[in-house]
Parts: sequence; structure tokens; C-alpha cells
Amino acid sequence: MQQRQIPEWLKNLQENSWELELLISGGAIFSLFQISDIYVNWLELVGMIAGVPGRAILLMTGMIGIKVLTLGFIIHLSLRAYWLALVCINFVYPNGINTEKIKWKSPFKNKLQKGDDLQDQITYVDKQCGTVMFMSIISIFVLLGLTLVFMGLIGIMVFLESNTDVVSENVFTILFIFFLAYVFDLLSFGLLRKIPVFSYLVFPIFKLYDTISFRSYYAKALLMFNTNVVKWKYLIKALIFSFIAITSAYLAIYKTMHWPNLFDQREYRYQMADNDYIHYSVYLDEWIDGEIGMVAINSKVQTGTYMELFVTYFHRFDELIEQTSEIDSLKTFDKILEVQIDTTICEPLIWFPAIKHNNIRGVTTMIPIDSLSNGHHTIYISSKLKYLNEQQEAGSEEYKVKIPFWVDK
Repeated sequence: MQQRQIPEWLKNLQENSWELELLISGGAIFSLFQISDIYVNWLELVGMIAGVPGRAILLMTGMIGIKVLTLGFIIHLSLRAYWLALVCINFVYPNGINTEKIKWKSPFKNKLQKGDDLQDQITYVDKQCGTVMFMSIISIFVLLGLTLVFMGLIGIMVFLESNTDVVSENVFTILFIFFLAYVFDLLSFGLLRKIPVFSYLVFPIFKLYDTISFRSYYAKALLMFNTNVVKWKYLIKALIFSFIAITSAYLAIYKTMHWPNLFDQREYRYQMADNDYIHYSVYLDEWIDGEIGMVAINSKVQTGTYMELFVTYFHRFDELIEQTSEIDSLKTFDKILEVQIDTTICEPLIWFPAIKHNNIRGVTTMIPIDSLSNGHHTIYISSKLKYLNEQQEAGSEEYKVKIPFWVDK
């Protein structure tokens, strides 16, 4: 087959794209380091105001995508900088390597010839730069597509639960098995699409997933890569790259997801004292912009006669608020809350709607503490009501938070 002629403008772009690549990689790395925290905070806000299903999946896949891009651009920038260094030294010494000055003794051997230069190495590194740039960008499109498919599966399950008598778990299980097969097929360079007869079985579902994931937009480029790459070499590099990217994503979100730190080898980190952990998020004066706390008092140390208590309004509390009254206008968030200091119930309390500095909505009240003695005390905030949904009740039967504080008058 005759080789296709490359247009002159495309040749010029390929030969002179390195300046643009350096600019893109440098700017992208700087931006991506900022985006990680913004993305986590945004999803926490979404969870607070809307209770979107599959938020954990969005957090994990989104963070993996960010780390894939970050790592890819870092590798690309490093390779391109190395390429530029080779170009510079090749220009400085146009006569190549002076082998006469290489006087290595056995067993060291010199396989270079006089006048050898770095042109082949420059070309090789240049191609590696292009490959890294392509894989970094295409990985995001693939990851986004798979996320859309998975969120579509969750949407189908939610729809079936709300509008039909179909057992949604069974439908979801079947579609999810096909989804795993679809992911395997993607990672194995289309292996399942090559199997006779079996290809007919998976065709309808795979075609649907192709449409949802917008695969047609990147399929041609992916096939160009798949049909030219040495697969075993690519798989080794891809596994190493994926491990680093997933590990970086894990380190960025394990606290938000309440996962253990797998890299922390301190054996007694959960047995440092008999009392519970003290978290900064339960004290308003230690809140960080963008982060969302559930319940907080004004400070760890109380020096006045009143203590402020703020409770954030989350979407998942709507079911409890619905139970507070048969009249819609009388249904209020504060009616589900019960406050106790040490062994004494605090009532009556006057609650006010409030918006905190990071645009978090909730209710606040001022609790008199003039009768409390100096020293350590504990405030308990709990729900007077329970969730009607049995599945929710099993995981969160009672909304309850315990906050230690100290009085120093």
C-alpha cells in the first residue's frame, strides 16, 4: 500500500510543536495541582446540596483522571526537556563523537564509530514525547467515557426503583457484568470483539456503551496506537504508570473517603489515647475555606458566657425534616436536633438560619454556658428522629456527633 502523503502544514506543525508542548505541559502541571483540592471540595458541596448518587465513583475516577494528566504532563515535560538538551549538545558539537579520545580498557567496549551523533536518540525521544502526550490526553477521554457509562447504570437503577416493580439490583448486576467485560475489552486491545460468535453476544451492549462513552470520537486514534505499538512493552509501562497515578489519587482522597492510610506503618496510630480523636472541622475558628463541616462550635476553648453551635444542612436530612410536621410551612430543620452538654439536655434553644463564610447553609444557636465549671466538657448533637428508609437506618440510624470543649473563664 502506498504511503499517504503528509500535508506540508502538518509536517511543519509536527516539527515545530515542541515549543507549544512545553508551554502546555508547564501550564497544565501548575493548574492541575490547584484543581485537585477544588474538585474534592466541589464534590463535597454537591453531596451536601443534592445528594447525587455515585458521588464516590465520581470522586475516585475524577481524581485518577487528574493524577493521570498531572503525571503524564510531568513525564512529557521531563522528556521534552531532555530532548531539548540533546538537540543543544548535538548542535554545539556538529562533528559528533571523537572516538579517538575514548580509551576504555577491557572488559569495557566502545561500539561507537567516529562522527556518530545524537540524531537517532533525538528522534527516539521525540517520538516518546508524542506517545506520552497522546496517552495522557486519550486516557482522560477513556476515563470520562467509562464514568458516563457507570453513572448511566446508576441512573437506570434509580429510575427502576422509583418507577417500576422490576428488581433493579438484578438488572444492575447484569449490566455491570457487561460493563466489566467492556472495560476488559478496552484494556486488552479489543480482545472480546475478535472472538467468533461471542462478538455477536456482546455487540448490542458494547454498541450502547460505545455510544454513551462517545468512543467514536477517539476510536480511530486509539486503533492507530493499538495496531502499531509493541503490546508487551506498552503493558509494562502502562501498569507502572497506572500504579503511580492510582497511588497518587489514593493519597489525595483517602481522608475524604475515610479510608485507612496504607502507607502509615505506625502500629498504634488508633490507640494513642483512651479518648476519641479531635477533628479541626468541629471548631468554627479552625474551618478551612472550601471545606465543609457537619457540626461545629465556635472554639475549642470557651471564655465567655455563650457558646455558638452551627449545624450544616445536608440534603440527606430532608427525610427527617419531613417528619417534623404534617404542615409544610411548619417543617423546619431545627426540630430534628437535640443538644446535650455532659448529662444535661439543652432546652429551649433559639435557632436561626445562617450562612457561613464559605457559603454553607445551616442553623445556628447560642448556648448559655455560664453555669459550667472550668475544665473539660462534652457537647452531644443528635437527631430526635430516625430515618424511615430501612437501608438508610442500617447505616445511619441516628445522626449524632460528640464534640469536646474546655471552659476557661
